[in-house]
Amino acid sequence: MDETARTEYPAMLAHLQPGQAVQTLNDRMKRINKINLEIADWLQERRRVEEQYVQGMRKLAQFKVPNAQSELGVFQLPWSRIIESVERLAQSHQLFADRVGNDVEQPLRNFHQRQDVTNMTNISNNLTTMARELDEARDRSDKLTKKGGKASAQKVDAASSKLEAATQQWESQAPFIFETLQVLDESRVDLLRDLLTQFQTHESDRAQRDTDIAVETLAMMLEISTEREVQAFVQKVTAGKAQLPPRTATRRSAVSQNSGSVPSTPNPTQPPPDDDVSEHNSLPNNEGKPAHEIIRINNFANLERIGPNRIFVHNTSPDQPDQFSLDVSHLSRTATAFSYRVFSEEGEAASLARHAPLLITPAWKPQGDKLGLLLQYQLNPECKWTAPVTLHNVVFVVSYEGRATGAQTKPTGTHLKDKHLVYWRLGDVTLTDAVQKIVCRIVGADGVEPQPGHVEARWEYAVTGNDAVGSGISISRLEASPSKEAVESDPFADENPASSNPSLVEQTWVDVPVTRKLVSGKYEAK
Repeated sequence: MDETARTEYPAMLAHLQPGQAVQTLNDRMKRINKINLEIADWLQERRRVEEQYVQGMRKLAQFKVPNAQSELGVFQLPWSRIIESVERLAQSHQLFADRVGNDVEQPLRNFHQRQDVTNMTNISNNLTTMARELDEARDRSDKLTKKGGKASAQKVDAASSKLEAATQQWESQAPFIFETLQVLDESRVDLLRDLLTQFQTHESDRAQRDTDIAVETLAMMLEISTEREVQAFVQKVTAGKAQLPPRTATRRSAVSQNSGSVPSTPNPTQPPPDDDVSEHNSLPNNEGKPAHEIIRINNFANLERIGPNRIFVHNTSPDQPDQFSLDVSHLSRTATAFSYRVFSEEGEAASLARHAPLLITPAWKPQGDKLGLLLQYQLNPECKWTAPVTLHNVVFVVSYEGRATGAQTKPTGTHLKDKHLVYWRLGDVTLTDAVQKIVCRIVGADGVEPQPGHVEARWEYAVTGNDAVGSGISISRLEASPSKEAVESDPFADENPASSNPSLVEQTWVDVPVTRKLVSGKYEAK
């Protein structure tokens, strides 16, 4: 708003006597300072609550049990993560308390030290002096008027001249003083709004940090394996101990030692009795789960670079760079097996555009100390994905240059003045040919004209159906099965011919089901 256009406070003078106008101005100034200090005191108490919480959390992190002597087993690492999360939460809340004190509370306490507030105090004193002079001139003129012809003409003229000068001074300067008061009051309201917005931004950031810590800790809890705890306990108990002989074998040995007085002589002419119990049908042993899997990366030629995780991934042969052996014993939980980079047709925008679902069109509009932005977005017409396309965890980030006092946004966004950016967390967004928009207006600080920066989008996309999305890289695994000849050779044979003759085994590549999720990288518009 232009300062010369402020007329609301000056218009009040038409309804106020000079003394009332002075009282109104002084009361308003006192109220401004009182509100700022009251809110600052509340923020100080809020900060103290956080600091007490931090002390409690750090004391909890040093609690005496469980400790190094506790046998936590498979809970050792998860419990360490829980203790670590307590310390991280304490750090997060300490950071929040520090930022509330420095970024919100302190500027409110320092408001009365600003130059415009100090000037307003001096101006209010001048207003008091002018009001007193005007009241005295009126009283003097009224007294002489009541005397009528008895009053000295010279004194009447002097009183009239003094009253006229005092009135002219009041009418010319009082509106300017009240206009200055309105400018200061508007500045105070804008500052308080921005500071409380900053407070809620810090609150939101702290909550997001706490959520991230909880999610990471939860992921560790989900990896606790009951089977691993059982196996570890068995191994601990039986380590270094020989297996005890069966109880029946010990008893037979004792009986044979005590019957030495009656030696038995075998009769070669008498065949031994049939031992039906010792006879058994020849059954094939159940094959255990293979310790290794052979996999193949399809469309391997599209890879510019690949880095396997050497802990459990190894090349099967130098002649077959697309085939790898996986040690499945390491796959009890989710693990990264490969990191790779795909060839891209640099310089051909059309080839890359089909992988970009989001079309961003920013329009900046500088307006002196204000900077407007109309941000339009829709489904990229060049994208080959099946419409409509739903993106997840969509975030738009707008940066600018120069200091600003505030930002007006639609839909509601978050303004970080110290980082010179505004961002929106939109969640899930469904893209179609219809244009959607975001409006932002950045208000510069005194004498500063904000300059346009860039617009960045962050998003995720979960591939569904048979959409041709991403690099086209997939995985197949080598599966062995008896050949048709092996099955038809002797269907009544006790032994599987394929197990004794590898030539009768067929090996086929079977596609491994995959779940694809695309995450945006540096996705900008200027």
